[in-house]
Amino acid sequence: MRRFLLSVSLLALLSSPAWAGEELKGRVETNWRYGSERSILMTEFWVPFAQSEDSVLYGDIRMMGDDQDNREGNLGVGYRKIIEFNEFKGLAGVHGWLDRRITERGSKFHQLTVGTEWLGKHVDLRLNGYLPLSNEKEYTIPNANPQAPELAGTGILVDTNGTLLEEPQHGFDLELGFELGPYSDFLKDHTDSFRVYGGAYYFDGDNTERLTGWRTRFTTDITENIQLGARFQRDDERGSQGFLEATFRFPFGHKKSYRREGLHARLDESPERDIDIVSATAVTDTGSRITVLNTTTGEAQKVLHVDNTAAGGGDGSAETPFNTLADAQAASAAHNIIYVHTGDGTSTNQNQGILLNKTGQQLIGNGVDFLYDGSRFTTANGQSPVGSTVLVAAGTAPVITNGAGHGITITSDDVTVTGLTVDGATSRGVNVNNANNLTLKNITLQNNTGDGISAYYDSAGVTNTVTLNSITTDNNGGKGQSFYVDASAVLDLSILDSVSSNNGSNAINLVATSAAQIDAEIDNLSSDNDASRSLYFVTQNTASLTANVTSSTLRNNVTGPARGIQVQTAQTSTADITVEDTIIRDMGNRGFYIISSDGSTANIQLQNSQILNNGAEGFRLDQTGSTQSSVLLQGNTITGNAFRALFLNDDSTGTATVDAGGGILGSTGQNQIHSSTFEEVFVDLDGGNLDAQNNWWGVPTGLAPAEQTLNDGTIDASNFLTSAP
Repeated sequence: MRRFLLSVSLLALLSSPAWAGEELKGRVETNWRYGSERSILMTEFWVPFAQSEDSVLYGDIRMMGDDQDNREGNLGVGYRKIIEFNEFKGLAGVHGWLDRRITERGSKFHQLTVGTEWLGKHVDLRLNGYLPLSNEKEYTIPNANPQAPELAGTGILVDTNGTLLEEPQHGFDLELGFELGPYSDFLKDHTDSFRVYGGAYYFDGDNTERLTGWRTRFTTDITENIQLGARFQRDDERGSQGFLEATFRFPFGHKKSYRREGLHARLDESPERDIDIVSATAVTDTGSRITVLNTTTGEAQKVLHVDNTAAGGGDGSAETPFNTLADAQAASAAHNIIYVHTGDGTSTNQNQGILLNKTGQQLIGNGVDFLYDGSRFTTANGQSPVGSTVLVAAGTAPVITNGAGHGITITSDDVTVTGLTVDGATSRGVNVNNANNLTLKNITLQNNTGDGISAYYDSAGVTNTVTLNSITTDNNGGKGQSFYVDASAVLDLSILDSVSSNNGSNAINLVATSAAQIDAEIDNLSSDNDASRSLYFVTQNTASLTANVTSSTLRNNVTGPARGIQVQTAQTSTADITVEDTIIRDMGNRGFYIISSDGSTANIQLQNSQILNNGAEGFRLDQTGSTQSSVLLQGNTITGNAFRALFLNDDSTGTATVDAGGGILGSTGQNQIHSSTFEEVFVDLDGGNLDAQNNWWGVPTGLAPAEQTLNDGTIDASNFLTSAP
């Protein structure tokens, strides 16, 4: 724009008249309008490009702003010529414009304007047409009165913010004016000209209401340099608007005087046109009672309701729910939700288990808040819900059982189960077979004859994702949670905030075999009084298992093998186990036990953890065959255990590398190892060395000879700490 203005100014300076009289000159006008609805300030540059005695080709640039943050610029070109036919003499003109406006909402609109005019001695006539070049803009507006979410029929309704559309409108305006100066001696003596106008306008859009209205105005040139005026307009959409206005023209003397030069002075009048790109708004969506959609299907999310206290013959809607779980299973399709109400709190009509064998099914019980889940849901208008995202507040978890099998069976992908209790099934609480992208959360599995959860994966080369969150397994006859991965399948497993107690076998059991792979994250596990082991990691037959265990508490296993963590590798398989910030205590047998054989590899890191008061060794490694192992111990407390704190036994043809401080694995030591019932350390590393520097051995004099047995190996316990770290 700046370059254009400089070019225009240069043109004006260089332009020369094409006739002998005094030429038209370029000028700047400043127009101020004080209005009832808004006030406007506009600057205009009018420049003649070429001219003759009775015609002119000109350029016009306008810049406008108002006190409501609207901004507009107009770039125009026009041609005027004085013509005479019959008894009529006047000035005919045409002009065209490229307009750009930034509205108070920030919309940027462009428009073409074309106008034609007849400026006579006594009568003026103008017609302008406006053609937008921009599309409408959409804006989010707050919902004025948002309501709580609602389950209605078999759907979900929420309130969101609304949508406002702002649209530039096409249209035209027409104006007829009269010069009153000749009819009044006062006006003739005291003004250069005085004209009154009346007209009408029409604007319309594809999505907004049309504007049809009228306007009137008067202008008076006090001198050729100063103009005063007023205008008023009214339409049904914007109401009434009135303005008082004043225009100052610079440099003084550049505008021709009408009283002195007549029609020739009108060649350099400023063209009259609408000062705005006219835009209108419409609320296209109030945001009230919007249907929730399933993100995968794009269709309305279907919710089938089950309430075992409802009357028979229901259709699964919120108003008339099914009264049996079997009815919901039969009616459910892919991506449907089965929502189970608390009912009477028993397993009545929910005692045959349920099969989830359709993609994207969700089984949700009233044991948790039923939430608007942005990963699974969207809304028909694309807006997020306002206010609460709780569709139904949590109550008591409904109970499911099965007197002849599993409580819940899952065989399809993208399934979610939450907010339920499975109690007393005669087989497993939850049975999973090759279900990818599975989420189980806030579920209690108790008193089932088999495992709480049992999952099996054997699809070769397929990566499966399973997330478990806040799972409670209690008093099940088998394992709390068991995952068996076979035949080159891959399992990406996350177990968060689980509670396991009183189960008949391991709290969590991970087995990888036949070239399968498990990658597991276990965080904040609480295991109390489970038979056998709290965590049992098994790899065999070229499989691999990676597990990170953090912030867990494992205690009080006193029956069966009664161990805290057991890692067992065989048949050229690999296990990479990292345990941090974990407590293992009061086990009937060993705290942490590693058994490696048959050419397998075990890589173990135990850091910042506690192994306390267990019934056998605190930490034990047994290695046979052509096996490789590496063990890093750092920042741990291993105290009060029966027999020994560390028992390291390598009977393999491979190598066992154990670094408890200062060794090649990078351990800084800082372990506290003391108060074992028999002695602290047993070393049989086939002649290898146990690095165990920078540790606290319970006394300031370091590890005593009586607290160690070096059967076939050495220990470097130098640089010991003289006090607990």
